[in-house]
Amino acid sequence: MKIQVFIAFFALTVQVYAQQLPLSKEELDKKEIFSGFVAEKQSEVFRIQVQNPGSFPEDIKKYTQLHELYIIGNDWDYSLNTIPEDFYLLPYITTLSFSNTEISYISGSVSNLKNLRELYIRSNRITSLPQEMSMMSNLQKIGFDNNITDIPVMPSIKVVDCSIFNDTLPNDWIDKFPSAEVMRLHAWSQPSNGSEIIQAVAQKMQLKELYLEGIDLDSATWVAIAGEKLLTKLSLPSGCFDASLTDKFSNLTYLNIAYPSLFGQNPIHVFKVLSNLKNLEYFETDFKSENIDGYKQMSRLKINFTSWYSDYEFAENGPQLAEVKGIIHLSIRDVASHISLFKELISLNVSGADQFDPELFFTWLLPLSSLQELYIQGQVFNGNYKALSQLSSLKKCYVFNYGWNALTEEKKQEIRNTLKTCEFVFMD
Repeated sequence: MKIQVFIAFFALTVQVYAQQLPLSKEELDKKEIFSGFVAEKQSEVFRIQVQNPGSFPEDIKKYTQLHELYIIGNDWDYSLNTIPEDFYLLPYITTLSFSNTEISYISGSVSNLKNLRELYIRSNRITSLPQEMSMMSNLQKIGFDNNITDIPVMPSIKVVDCSIFNDTLPNDWIDKFPSAEVMRLHAWSQPSNGSEIIQAVAQKMQLKELYLEGIDLDSATWVAIAGEKLLTKLSLPSGCFDASLTDKFSNLTYLNIAYPSLFGQNPIHVFKVLSNLKNLEYFETDFKSENIDGYKQMSRLKINFTSWYSDYEFAENGPQLAEVKGIIHLSIRDVASHISLFKELISLNVSGADQFDPELFFTWLLPLSSLQELYIQGQVFNGNYKALSQLSSLKKCYVFNYGWNALTEEKKQEIRNTLKTCEFVFMD
């Protein structure tokens, strides 16, 4: 199940977040230090995130226990361009991520990072990866853009996440990841050889999970994907759902259909067929009012509705949709009092903040005794937020806190002090 968390990466000043050992996993998830590189106990730093660096941290070699490093540049001011060799001597790096930088070269010394498991290199100037990476037996996940065309065979990779910015993908890139079990492809525009690539993926790989975005599928591609006997999770782009092949996906446990266009297929029939997939547990889709009767066929599943087509569509269709059993996540723009009808909700994301009365909003949530996560605009907390203290199930609240009426630091602390059983993440 996907729960979307939106994080703003474009800061105007250098910020460094560090977490220090020894800490439990729970503490690692919570503790943040905003004071820059820590002068003392550098050998105990576990995770560092640097935004908009002018250069690679000179004292990085002192962080001998560093496990995770995230370098995030600014889209409007690429600056970082080199990785010092000293970095490749750090023994415990497990996750390395570079995005929006001027880095154009990764040294073969990267193979010295014996514990590296995840590598993400997006929106850089890198066009090739060193041959030494083929020997990195612990490297299991890689995320990259399709401007990287020179790739060694990497037999240890299990998860491939590729963003497609150009018109095509190299025809041989699939052969570079012979052991991949999970494939994620995100296309900004339909690649000219998209169907050809997906058919090759289906024929050459023994995939368990396939996530596609921005790549239309023709009938031949559908047939090829349907032949993936091991496939358990499938996420499809808009306008390509073909219910006639649904029975071929007997092992699916998760299915996401974005912006479902059923091409004249009866929604009641389509969703009934889906509900008959005996192993399917989670279904995710974008809400369309004309499909409500079809959604009612999915009552045994855990359902996520991730977006709505107009500001007031939930207000108009919410009561009828509440008759659908199994809805555990809603992502909506407007809220009406009948949000309280969705008793099974575990997660709620409300992207609008001016469509409802903040004095009433939190009281509408009180009947949702299973709600664990809430995503909401910060200005709503100018209303009757203290009512949340009655919702004991709520464990985490993500607050989008920006704009002219963003919450002050004093207000944030007041909220934390009032609702002590809930963890708040303020995203400024």
